[in-house]
Amino acid sequence: MRALLIIMMVAFCAAKSFAAAESMDLYLLVGQSNMAGRGALKDVNRINADRIFKLDANGEWQRAEEPIHFDKKSAGAGLAASFARTMADKNKDVKIGLIPCAVGGTRIDRWVEGGDLWLNAVKRAKTALKSGKLRGILWHQGESDATLERAPKWGAKFESMIKSFRRELGEVPFIAGELGGYLETYKSKNGNKVLWREINSQLHGWKGKIKDYRVVPANGLTPNRDNLHFNTESLRIFGLRYAEAFDSIK
Repeated sequence: MRALLIIMMVAFCAAKSFAAAESMDLYLLVGQSNMAGRGALKDVNRINADRIFKLDANGEWQRAEEPIHFDKKSAGAGLAASFARTMADKNKDVKIGLIPCAVGGTRIDRWVEGGDLWLNAVKRAKTALKSGKLRGILWHQGESDATLERAPKWGAKFESMIKSFRRELGEVPFIAGELGGYLETYKSKNGNKVLWREINSQLHGWKGKIKDYRVVPANGLTPNRDNLHFNTESLRIFGLRYAEAFDSIK
């Protein structure tokens, strides 16, 4: 029995190191909770993680079973799973490596150059680069900045952030998703409305001005009961749309 356990442990370690040694197509996942994913996970809606890996909190490669992110206990289904599945299915010889860095409830100030989350994302991306090539950056954020005070300043910070990521990690495609229109009826704890249109307008304002940049539409997508986070079905669709946007750059 002991010998069998030793063999199994060796096989497990070998499989893990083999996955990390493979040349993978890497994607950096950044933003807040709607990138991290808050969709409900059930057996019927889980996505096959064959040839898809994720960089865990310790910087080790693991099979990319959801939740991909680990920012909070509420992490669940996310758009990255269907995005990665689509990219893997297009090329049977490719292995996908996801680099989860999104953190729920975060403002863009933490994502600009020198911010703690920017620094963490760059560090984790450089760790992942030992195992492959960065193909793109996927972004979804803005809900925490969609206020009268912060929204007008968001767009300039967003552009600066993209430039800083590219200086550190290379001129890779940058794909950003719209905020959901369902936020029209959402109110914050202090009763203020979420200025989702303002953020979306700034997202679209950079089209044609930033190279290899795409905005993913969120039209028709629906939320969880909290009316703040995309539900699982919508996240699956959103991930497919991210893949389509990425492909449009090639």
